[in-house]
Amino acid sequence: YLLARPTISGPRVPRCLCVLAPVHTMSFRNKVKGFFRESAEKKRRRANTDGTVPVQEPLSRRSVLLFAKNVPAHHELIKLLIPGSLLFVAAMEKDVKGGLDVHNEALKREVMSFDPYSEESVMAVVNEAANEYGKVDCVVMGIDEGADDDDSASIESMKGLLDLNLGVCVFALFHAIPRLHQCEAPQVVLLSTMSGEIPLPQNPGYCAARHAVHSFVKKIRQEEKLKVCIALGFPSDVAAQRTSSEEEEVSRSKVYARTVFGNLKDNKIAETWYIGSKAKLMSASTPA
Repeated sequence: YLLARPTISGPRVPRCLCVLAPVHTMSFRNKVKGFFRESAEKKRRRANTDGTVPVQEPLSRRSVLLFAKNVPAHHELIKLLIPGSLLFVAAMEKDVKGGLDVHNEALKREVMSFDPYSEESVMAVVNEAANEYGKVDCVVMGIDEGADDDDSASIESMKGLLDLNLGVCVFALFHAIPRLHQCEAPQVVLLSTMSGEIPLPQNPGYCAARHAVHSFVKKIRQEEKLKVCIALGFPSDVAAQRTSSEEEEVSRSKVYARTVFGNLKDNKIAETWYIGSKAKLMSASTPA
């Protein structure tokens, strides 16, 4: 304690009084650990209306609706999810015909195609997935579309990117969240890129569209934090995607798929997943 007493010479002079008390070191450490463990649990908790913590079913009994793209990482993720969950896959028509239809036999049904600009088409996907398994426990949003041409800074191109990327996310979550509320431990995962967090040069339309998607999902996460667990997944090696060899692309795709699958299987409810080395994140965000 610091005490201040007046002296004969005039002003108050601070003096230090040291009080020693016996402290049981291990007991004190356990109390501190317990405090932080309880705080972390409260932070992760997604409570029901009665205040209990929902227990998530094993992935093998959970219905997963995956909005996929025809990219190696999503092919690898589908291969992992087919035997490990009740999987329903939907994609844009060009992606289905481009290669995603190879999984039709393993899925025991066709990959459902939809129009990303049509709310009715996206709503039909959600309804079909719910009818297939009687529920929707998890929605994985993997639709991530860039410009097909180099004129991504034009008004028409930027508007198209915004309508596609943000539109399909808004439509899907708007119709899926009421169904997710009927599940014990619902989950939404947005698989995106760091382009929506750290703008990349010469790609303003795509970066703006992804930023809009991230902002929308974060806002929904804030509103639904007691009902639905919503996470964002970011691959960290952004710059390397443009220059890697085919072998490196396959290897990275498998790491990507295993990370996403592992987080789903282990019931991870962290708000952000970094897929790959987080140390590479900043170096990869500003390519030469």
